[in-house]
Amino acid sequence: MKTNKFFLVSVLVIVTALFRLIPFVDNFNPFASIALFGSAMYSKKIWKYAIPLLAIYVSDFLINNLVLNSFFNAQSGLIFFSDYMVTVYLSYAMIVLFGSHWFKKINAGRILGGALVSTVIFFLITNFGAWIGPNSIYPQNFTGLMESYILAIPFSTMTLVSNLIFSFILFYSYAWITNRSLALQEVKA
Repeated sequence: MKTNKFFLVSVLVIVTALFRLIPFVDNFNPFASIALFGSAMYSKKIWKYAIPLLAIYVSDFLINNLVLNSFFNAQSGLIFFSDYMVTVYLSYAMIVLFGSHWFKKINAGRILGGALVSTVIFFLITNFGAWIGPNSIYPQNFTGLMESYILAIPFSTMTLVSNLIFSFILFYSYAWITNRSLALQEVKA
């Protein structure tokens, strides 16, 4: 990857991650879109995972310690990691894996499909984690798993909306800044 492209993609990822610090609506955040965008735009596998996940982690660190620290009453001091993060970060890693194969060409249809699939990946993995986790409120049987998925549906609406908005913003911002048409752009894996 050329240095200029690497720098531009990284700046877009970091700036977009900062949107998490602005209080919007619950589950309205850019992280699945950042994972998707990074998977498509970085040419080296290490950067596809490392930079989006690091940007997400730094944002989580700031939010958990500056805004949500009252929710972590069992922990004292800085919160570097919490149980919920295992399935959340696994879902983002799976989105990167998916996007690495999905974006052989980048166009509006691929961005739309990527945002939809990313929402499903995040939904399935994180709600499985909510069901199986140490602080689960759900019975540890199939009914409990289905209950965790059903009760999460209202929250997934904002996840889908944010994935669609931020995915299109990221990809089209890159195209606009570099003066390229996404309809014709091929990604070299």
